[in-house]
Amino acid sequence: MPVDESIIKEARKAIEQGDRARAKDLLTRQMRRDQDNPEVWLWMSAVVDTAKERAYCLREALRIDPGNRAAKRGLAMMGELAPEEQTVELQPMPRRNWQARIDKSERPPLKLPGKKVFLYGGVGIAVLVLVGYAIFGTENRRNRQAQFVPSPYPSATSSPTPILTATPVPSGPTPPWQVLAAPYTPTPIYVNTPHPISEAYRLGFGAFQRGEWEKVIQYIGQSIQSEPGSPDLPYLLGEAYRLSGSYDLAVAAYNQSLQINPAFGPAFLGRAQAVWAIDGGQVDQIRADLESARAADPNLPETLTLMGRLYLQTGQADAAVEYLNAAIDQNPNAPLAYFYRAQAFLQLKNPAPALADADRAVQLDLTYLDAYLVLGDALQANQRVADSIPPYEIYLRYITFTPDPAVYVKIGRAYRAGGNFPAALEALDKALAQVPDSFTALLERGLLYVETGDPARGLEDINTALDLNPESFEAAAAIGWAYFGQGDYQGAVDQLNLAAERAQDDTQWAMLFFWRAQALESIDQNAALADWQQLLTLPEGSAPAAWFEIARQHLGAFQTPTPPADGIATTPTP
Repeated sequence: MPVDESIIKEARKAIEQGDRARAKDLLTRQMRRDQDNPEVWLWMSAVVDTAKERAYCLREALRIDPGNRAAKRGLAMMGELAPEEQTVELQPMPRRNWQARIDKSERPPLKLPGKKVFLYGGVGIAVLVLVGYAIFGTENRRNRQAQFVPSPYPSATSSPTPILTATPVPSGPTPPWQVLAAPYTPTPIYVNTPHPISEAYRLGFGAFQRGEWEKVIQYIGQSIQSEPGSPDLPYLLGEAYRLSGSYDLAVAAYNQSLQINPAFGPAFLGRAQAVWAIDGGQVDQIRADLESARAADPNLPETLTLMGRLYLQTGQADAAVEYLNAAIDQNPNAPLAYFYRAQAFLQLKNPAPALADADRAVQLDLTYLDAYLVLGDALQANQRVADSIPPYEIYLRYITFTPDPAVYVKIGRAYRAGGNFPAALEALDKALAQVPDSFTALLERGLLYVETGDPARGLEDINTALDLNPESFEAAAAIGWAYFGQGDYQGAVDQLNLAAERAQDDTQWAMLFFWRAQALESIDQNAALADWQQLLTLPEGSAPAAWFEIARQHLGAFQTPTPPADGIATTPTP
C-alpha cells in the first residue's frame, strides 16, 4: 500500500512542534498499513524513546533499502556503523509478507533481544530532533507493498501486553515489538480472488487485513449472497469465525466452501485448524484434512508445519522432524516451523539443533512468546543454564495469564546457576505455592539451600522430593551433596555410590563425578583424581563448562612435578 503522504506530512509537522507522541501515533498508523517503507522507518527513528529503538528503526530502513544514505548517515552518527562501512551495500534478507520484521544482519547467533544492556543512553530530545532532520532532509521516497492478516493458527500468540507482577524485570532494552503502538504477528492469507462486482467483498477483505472480524463476517456474508458459487467467500468467512474464536461456525463455513469445490485446499487447512481448536484429540480427522489440503494444494505453506506439530503432539518426534524439515525447505522463513522442530529435537534429546532452531524462531518473530520459553529450555538442555534467564524473564514479563509453575522452576534453576539466590528462592517458592508437592521444585529448592549454607533445610526438601520419586537419580545424588555441605564427607561418598546405581546418561554421570570427586578429596585423593579424570572423558555438553574447568584445576593441583636432572629438589607450585 503506498505511503499516505498526508500522514507523513502531519508527522513531520508534529515533530517540528515537539509533539513526538502524536508523530509516533501517526507513523504507527502508517506502519500498520505498510511495514516495508523505508521513509516510515526513518521518521519513526526520530520519535522512539531509546537509542536502541532508534538504531533498530534505522537498520530496518537500511534492510528495506540497502542503499539508503540517510539510514547509513544516521547509524554512523550514532556509532552503529563505521564510516568505512557506509559504502557497503547490504543484501536485503528474503521476506514473506507475514514474516516479523527484525534485523538479522547485526545479530550473532543466540543473542537475545532484551539480553544486552542499552548501548546508547542519555541522548537528549534536542539532539534526536537534529539527527532526524539531518537524516530526513535529502532522502528520496521509496514505496513497497505489504499485506498482513492475523495468524491462522489456533494457538496464535496474544499481544504481549506488559502486566504488573512480582516477576523480575528483564535487564535489557525494550523488546523490539514495542517500537509499534500495538504488537503484530503478520501471517498470510491464502486466497484473494478478485470480486469486482461486489463492493462488500472489498470492504470485507480490507476488514480482514485489519483484523476486524465482525465486519468481515458482515461484508463477506453479503458477498456470499451476491456470489453463492465462489468457494473462497465461505472460506474467508470461516477464517473470520475461526480467528474470532467461533470454531463451530468456522467449521460450518469451511464445509460450505468444500461443498462448492471439494478440492479447495485452503478450506481443508482451515477446517483442520478449527477442529484442532475444538478438540485436539480428533487426530485422525485433523490428519485427514491436512493430507487433503496438501493433496489439493501442495503449495500451502502451513500444511507441512501443522503435520509436524500434529506428530509432535502424538509423541512421534522423528516423524515431526521429517515434516518440519520439508516445511522449512518450502519456506525457510516460517518461525513456527523452527519453533516446533526445536520442541521435537528437545524430545529427541538432541539439544544443539534444538537451540539453533529456537533462536531462529525468536529472530523470525520477536512477538511469539512461546518461542522464548522453548529457547530457555534449549539453553538449559545445552548446559547453559544461567544464559536461559533472559528468555524466561521476557516470557514471564509479557504473558497475560498465570504461568505454568514449571516455568518458575526453570527460571529458579537459572537464577541459582547465575548466583542470584534470592531471585531463585522467590521463583521456587512461587512454584511450590501453586503445586506444593512438585518434585522438581522441591529438589531445586533443596539444592539452593545447600548452596547457600543451609544443608539441613536443603536435606529436608530433598528427602521430601525423594519420597515423591524414590527412583530418582537426581534426588539420591542431591542427598549426597547435602551431606557434603554438612561436612559429612564419608556419608556423601556412600550416598553418591548408592546413587551411581541409578545413573543412566552422561549428564547424570557428570553430576556424580563432580560431586563425588569433591567429597573424596578429603578421604581418598587417588579416588578423587580418578573421578576428576572420568568427568573430563564425558562429552562437553553433558555438564556446564565451568565443571570441566574446575576438574582441570583440581587435576593440576594433584600433579607432581618431575625432579630436575641434577637431583636438586624443587618446591612444587600448587
